[in-house]
Amino acid sequence: MISRRDRPAYRASGLMLGCLALACTSFAGMRTPVATSEIFAFHNDRQTNLNDALIATGVERRFGRDELFRAGPEALCFDALAPSLQKGWELAVEFYTEVVSPSEFGDRQQYFLRLQLAGMQKSLDDEPLRRYLDVVAGMQGAAMPAYDACRWPLQRERNLTFIEDILPQLEKHESEIAGRLQKLYRKPWPGSRIDVDVVETVSWAGANSVFPPDFAGHVLIAAESRGHASLETVFHEASHGFMFIGDPLRADLAVAAEKLGVPRPKGLWHVALFHTTGDTVRQVLLDAGEADYTPMIYEIYKRSDWARYRTAFADVWPQVISGERASGDAAVELLAAIGD
Repeated sequence: MISRRDRPAYRASGLMLGCLALACTSFAGMRTPVATSEIFAFHNDRQTNLNDALIATGVERRFGRDELFRAGPEALCFDALAPSLQKGWELAVEFYTEVVSPSEFGDRQQYFLRLQLAGMQKSLDDEPLRRYLDVVAGMQGAAMPAYDACRWPLQRERNLTFIEDILPQLEKHESEIAGRLQKLYRKPWPGSRIDVDVVETVSWAGANSVFPPDFAGHVLIAAESRGHASLETVFHEASHGFMFIGDPLRADLAVAAEKLGVPRPKGLWHVALFHTTGDTVRQVLLDAGEADYTPMIYEIYKRSDWARYRTAFADVWPQVISGERASGDAAVELLAAIGD
């Protein structure tokens, strides 16, 4: 278990734990992970969590839904704060509601802010962007006292609980999953660890990832994810680094579409990613004698138009996962079945 108090670093089976003091805050370029494994470096970062909370609160306010500090024990805490601290939070939420929250995580408003918080931002020649980031930093500074008083202590503990939950799973299964995925995607893992920031929300999806140039990648994941679902989620997000345009598996789908003379079905590459990683995690768990796990894609099929791909993947893709069939050949049969 990760101690909530400062103590010497703990090492076990390749997993390193450290920087566990309550004062572990991070600044761009000065981040120390809470825990590392073979593939991942996990962070419990105060500023990144504040940014996530402000984005989520801005979204809730735009849609008139319940928002942070408006209900429950946190509202009582907020109401007891000095008016100046309340005002600082409100100013920041108003700014995020109008400027940051309406954008997507890949848009400039959120993407470059995320890189800065993760210590991945290089020097910028874009003066308007620099000014924007300075303004956001000021808004975060205004919101931080209220967040520190009424949210961060609990959120920090939730994040640590997530990390405590996933570390034993990685110790048991990470090497096997990573090795199989590298073979299936036909692309090596990056030379350095992929940073994973644990936060509260990460939008409706509960997780996302970016892969900026010259960095191994950055994952955001919601702390509520638990058990084998969290194991699949971190590997799913990391697998996005295997599916750039032109990467082997994605290229197989493109070549198959050209061979058949059909357009590439919308989102098919992402469904292939879900199946390749999710079904690999499921098979590794089964091989280890653990309970049968249902990958995320089967829940997604119930609520999206991707359901039209389900039968084709069920007929074709298990042979790819087992290594019995090359993904290039399977992709042709997959698209033919979808076309029918």
